Amino acid sequence: MATDQEESADLLYAMRAVMVLLGSGIGIESALQMIGRGGYGAISRDFKEVITNLQRGSQLEQELARLSRDASTKAYSRFLNTLRTNVTSDTDLLRALQQQSEREE
Repeated sequence: MATDQEESADLLYAMRAVMVLLGSGIGIESALQMIGRGGYGAISRDFKEVITNLQRGSQLEQELARLSRDASTKAYSRFLNTLRTNVTSDTDLLRALQQQSEREE
Protein backbone atom coordinates (compact mmCIF):
# COMPACT_ATOMS: atom_id res chain seq x y z
CA MET A 1 0.00 0.00 0.00
CA ALA A 2 1.16 3.53 -0.74
CA THR A 3 2.19 6.20 1.73
CA ASP A 4 0.42 9.57 2.02
CA GLN A 5 3.17 11.42 0.19
CA GLU A 6 3.38 8.89 -2.62
CA GLU A 7 -0.38 8.88 -3.15
CA SER A 8 -0.64 12.68 -3.16
CA ALA A 9 2.24 13.15 -5.58
CA ASP A 10 0.89 10.67 -8.11
CA LEU A 11 -2.86 11.12 -7.74
CA LEU A 12 -3.47 14.16 -9.92
CA TYR A 13 -1.37 12.78 -12.78
CA ALA A 14 -3.08 9.39 -12.60
CA MET A 15 -6.54 10.98 -12.51
CA ARG A 16 -5.78 13.04 -15.59
CA ALA A 17 -4.36 10.02 -17.39
CA VAL A 18 -7.51 8.02 -16.64
CA MET A 19 -9.60 10.93 -17.93
CA VAL A 20 -7.65 11.07 -21.19
CA LEU A 21 -7.87 7.30 -21.67
CA LEU A 22 -11.60 7.16 -20.96
CA GLY A 23 -12.19 10.18 -23.17
CA SER A 24 -10.43 8.32 -25.97
CA GLY A 25 -12.94 5.49 -25.72
CA ILE A 26 -10.84 3.08 -23.67
CA GLY A 27 -12.74 1.12 -21.02
CA ILE A 28 -12.11 1.46 -17.31
CA GLU A 29 -10.35 -1.90 -16.91
CA SER A 30 -8.01 -1.15 -19.81
CA ALA A 31 -7.33 2.30 -18.37
CA LEU A 32 -6.45 0.76 -15.00
CA GLN A 33 -4.19 -1.71 -16.77
CA MET A 34 -2.34 1.09 -18.58
CA ILE A 35 -1.87 3.07 -15.35
CA GLY A 36 -0.69 -0.15 -13.70
CA ARG A 37 2.13 -0.48 -16.21
CA GLY A 38 4.01 2.31 -14.51
CA GLY A 39 4.77 5.96 -14.35
CA TYR A 40 2.44 6.81 -11.49
CA GLY A 41 4.37 5.40 -8.54
CA ALA A 42 2.25 3.96 -5.77
CA ILE A 43 -0.94 4.22 -7.81
CA SER A 44 0.61 2.15 -10.60
CA ARG A 45 1.58 -0.51 -8.07
CA ASP A 46 -1.96 -0.54 -6.64
CA PHE A 47 -3.60 -0.76 -10.06
CA LYS A 48 -1.22 -3.51 -11.17
CA GLU A 49 -2.31 -5.51 -8.13
CA VAL A 50 -5.97 -4.87 -9.02
CA ILE A 51 -5.45 -6.18 -12.56
CA THR A 52 -3.62 -9.25 -11.23
CA ASN A 53 -6.52 -9.96 -8.84
CA LEU A 54 -9.06 -9.47 -11.64
CA GLN A 55 -7.20 -12.06 -13.71
CA ARG A 56 -7.51 -14.43 -10.74
CA GLY A 57 -11.28 -13.97 -10.66
CA SER A 58 -11.92 -11.01 -8.35
CA GLN A 59 -14.57 -8.44 -9.26
CA LEU A 60 -13.56 -4.89 -10.14
CA GLU A 61 -16.01 -3.38 -7.67
CA GLN A 62 -14.55 -5.43 -4.81
CA GLU A 63 -10.97 -4.56 -5.73
CA LEU A 64 -11.72 -0.82 -5.90
CA ALA A 65 -13.55 -1.02 -2.55
CA ARG A 66 -10.56 -2.80 -0.99
CA LEU A 67 -8.12 -0.20 -2.28
CA SER A 68 -10.38 2.61 -1.12
CA ARG A 69 -10.56 1.17 2.40
CA ASP A 70 -6.77 0.84 2.52
CA ALA A 71 -5.97 4.23 0.94
CA SER A 72 -3.97 6.47 3.24
CA THR A 73 -5.35 9.75 1.89
CA LYS A 74 -8.93 10.93 1.54
CA ALA A 75 -8.29 12.21 -1.98
CA TYR A 76 -7.10 8.79 -3.20
CA SER A 77 -10.00 7.07 -1.47
CA ARG A 78 -12.41 9.53 -3.12
CA PHE A 79 -10.86 8.82 -6.54
CA LEU A 80 -11.24 5.07 -6.05
CA ASN A 81 -14.82 5.48 -4.84
CA THR A 82 -15.59 7.55 -7.94
CA LEU A 83 -14.30 4.72 -10.12
CA ARG A 84 -16.25 2.14 -8.11
CA THR A 85 -19.47 4.16 -8.32
CA ASN A 86 -19.14 4.21 -12.10
CA VAL A 87 -18.75 0.43 -12.18
CA THR A 88 -21.91 -0.11 -10.14
CA SER A 89 -24.21 2.64 -11.44
CA ASP A 90 -22.80 3.85 -14.79
CA THR A 91 -22.33 7.50 -13.79
CA ASP A 92 -20.69 10.22 -15.90
CA LEU A 93 -17.17 9.27 -14.89
CA LEU A 94 -15.35 11.86 -16.98
CA ARG A 95 -17.35 14.71 -15.45
CA ALA A 96 -16.86 13.37 -11.92
CA LEU A 97 -13.10 12.98 -12.43
CA GLN A 98 -12.86 16.47 -13.94
CA GLN A 99 -14.53 17.97 -10.88
CA GLN A 100 -12.36 15.98 -8.51
CA SER A 101 -9.13 16.87 -10.33
CA GLU A 102 -10.03 20.56 -10.11
CA ARG A 103 -10.48 20.19 -6.35
CA GLU A 104 -7.11 18.45 -6.03
CA GLU A 105 -5.13 21.17 -7.86
